[in-house]
Amino acid sequence: MKNNEKELPVRQYEAAPDGKKSRRPLRGTIITIILCVFAAFALWLYVMQTESPTYTDTVDGIEVRLEGVDALSEKTGLSVYSGQGTTVNVVVSGKKSIIGRLAPGDLKATVDVSPISVAGRHPLKVSIDMPSGLTLVEMVPSTVTVYADETVSKSVPVREKMNHLELTDDYRLGKIELGFDTITVEGPSGKVNSVSDAQVIIDMGGKTSSFSGKFPIVLTDAVGSAVTMDYLKCSASEIDVKVPIYMIREIAVPYEFKYGLLGEDDVKVTLTPSTLTVFGDAGDVSSDGVISPVVIDEKAITSNYYSFRISPEISQKVSLDSGTGEVGVTVEIDPSLTTKDFTVSDIRIKGAASTIKCEIVDSSVNVTLRGTEAAFETMKDSDVYLTVDMTGYDKGSVGTVTRPAAVSVAGSPQGVFEIGSYSVKVKIS
Repeated sequence: MKNNEKELPVRQYEAAPDGKKSRRPLRGTIITIILCVFAAFALWLYVMQTESPTYTDTVDGIEVRLEGVDALSEKTGLSVYSGQGTTVNVVVSGKKSIIGRLAPGDLKATVDVSPISVAGRHPLKVSIDMPSGLTLVEMVPSTVTVYADETVSKSVPVREKMNHLELTDDYRLGKIELGFDTITVEGPSGKVNSVSDAQVIIDMGGKTSSFSGKFPIVLTDAVGSAVTMDYLKCSASEIDVKVPIYMIREIAVPYEFKYGLLGEDDVKVTLTPSTLTVFGDAGDVSSDGVISPVVIDEKAITSNYYSFRISPEISQKVSLDSGTGEVGVTVEIDPSLTTKDFTVSDIRIKGAASTIKCEIVDSSVNVTLRGTEAAFETMKDSDVYLTVDMTGYDKGSVGTVTRPAAVSVAGSPQGVFEIGSYSVKVKIS
């Protein structure tokens, strides 16, 4: 091939019967055939969808709805108690394109119960609402039997039913609070009279703390079987419920000395009982200060053996599990501690206003102290003195008053304190 000559494309030809090459291209023939097939198929679809002859189909399980129930009750005082949920099967005809687009809710079957005027059995005709372009060929059944009865109402109690209640000994179920005690049920007398009560079913599985919420109400008969809500009206379908679940805890009763003048080395304290059992929400029972300490007034102990009874204060967030909560307290003083009497004539006044004159009426006061023998060996009556606070009295306060007196010991020997309380008379002029 010369340089200036162009290379022509090679074309394929079909073989002729005589062995000679045909001039018709093979590739163009195949494409033409495929286009013809597609065109023919599209034409067939168009004809079948738009121009096809009448087509029939069966639709099963169309639920029948009752209409006019409220109108029947208002007009005659009757209620129906059958027919709801009945289904019919229908045969429809029309173009295939319309039938093919049918959805489950396009066909609606209804029965009008408002023409009923007396109680009893009533066969009523079923009506079908057909979409445009379709014709009803057949319907089975064509009627639905409806029973009517006198409309009545009654009040039934609401009761709780606990499922999967498996609380351990550490927990206790409190009193369940229901939003209301009764509900009103209205409907056909036969259905209403079969209702015994209304149950609230509460699932307690895995619950260990208080909870609340709305729960559905289930009507039940005399043997506890569920009564269907069909044909019945209830004043409520759910209810607010509070379920208290309490933790039980045994807590040691604490104690303390009022002035901190005695310790464990000086006394033996016995509490009977030594623990109290309480219950409440888990967080409240486990917190500090559930039981307030029993306070022992060491200045009130006049002998080596002292006892009293008291009910410790308990947090308002918890409750006592059993008993009165009273605790017996006994205090035994160690023999190393003793008592000694002192005659005190050193009585001092503080806090008196400059506008008044205060005079101690009592010349002396007998004071009892508790302490060790070693502390008392060097003490004299003059080491003990009383102080009377006259703060608050002024020139308008005239006469004799009795005022508490605080006991003090010179040098403040360790472990020495007064027993009992003291007062003196003061003349104000």
